[in-house]
Amino acid sequence: MRKRCKGEPDPELYALKVAQLAELELLLQHSMIDLFYGDESRICSKGYVPYGWQFPDENIYIPVEKGYKINVWAIITRKNKIHSTITEQNIDADFVFDQLETISLKIQKPTVIALDNASIHKAKIIQNQLQFWQKRVGPPMRIIYFLSASLLSSIKYR
Repeated sequence: MRKRCKGEPDPELYALKVAQLAELELLLQHSMIDLFYGDESRICSKGYVPYGWQFPDENIYIPVEKGYKINVWAIITRKNKIHSTITEQNIDADFVFDQLETISLKIQKPTVIALDNASIHKAKIIQNQLQFWQKRVGPPMRIIYFLSASLLSSIKYR
């Protein structure tokens, strides 16, 4: 079962984003750009079982323990080229900014990074840097925002 945000995206905006991503995929196929998709995730040792069945005389349980967590932030291409960072700290806008800044200094050709609309991706610290990344001497880096993960399934990839 996929989870998704409440409501439906504006159909015209959704169609525009699909067209933009398709154009970027075409540029990627012609080796004119690098195109990465990015997000963060948490891996936790704390057990999670949303429901379970047991007979009245059975004692089935998951022991409670303080969960150990690891956070990962990564950008990846469809050909599995990846830049990732693992941390025990919370991932916030400053962390994402630092990762994007580091990547911007390493890119070899014009690069587009597609992120979702999470508040840490659209934070002021990142928004203030967007034009600089696009106009920096050397290959430019551009950040685009897509509406949801379901948008990616609309893109035809060869």
